[in-house]
Amino acid sequence: MNKFTPDFGGTLLQDSRELANKLLAAELPNRWLHVQGVAKRAILFDPLKADTTLLAAAGIVHDIGYAEALAETGLHQLDGALHLRSLGFPEELVNLVAHHTCAHIAAELAGKKEFMKEKFPLNPSLPHTHLCFCDMTTSPVGNHVTVEERLEEIRERHNHKGPVVAYHDIADPLIFQMCEEAKQDLLLPGVSTASQNS
Repeated sequence: MNKFTPDFGGTLLQDSRELANKLLAAELPNRWLHVQGVAKRAILFDPLKADTTLLAAAGIVHDIGYAEALAETGLHQLDGALHLRSLGFPEELVNLVAHHTCAHIAAELAGKKEFMKEKFPLNPSLPHTHLCFCDMTTSPVGNHVTVEERLEEIRERHNHKGPVVAYHDIADPLIFQMCEEAKQDLLLPGVSTASQNS
């Protein structure tokens, strides 16, 4: 993999998109479609209630830790955050990626709870609920889905067993709660939960 150096003379979203493209587009094309869809969901939120530029940037890079070259801790959330930090991306973006979609539960199950607390203490002022909503209403190929459809698809994809399903057995109630909270900040309430093609 070629060394990526962010051009902070551009915008955070441009740099984030370029990085995700380099890491995901060829190796994990469906994941690349997914993160683009997640980023697009940011425009649904009231910019007075959520930093939509930061949210879109987090959406486009939240899954870069799945890239084989970044594998370090065994958790894509932490691997992605570590890589962003190593490149000098803002700590707000790093924190959103590290904690996206109830990552603290995955960290605890994987024995990485203390590592996560030390390296990435949660910043509660960031739009974590909004990122969770964007992620959980976007299909693996970037289409809009309901939270229920997304969670069921994940379980089916993993044959209703294994560590990912074990994580969701614990995390899903909190994911639903976070998504419900995020819906309060939508510009157009109701539009986000209906299934539709992008």
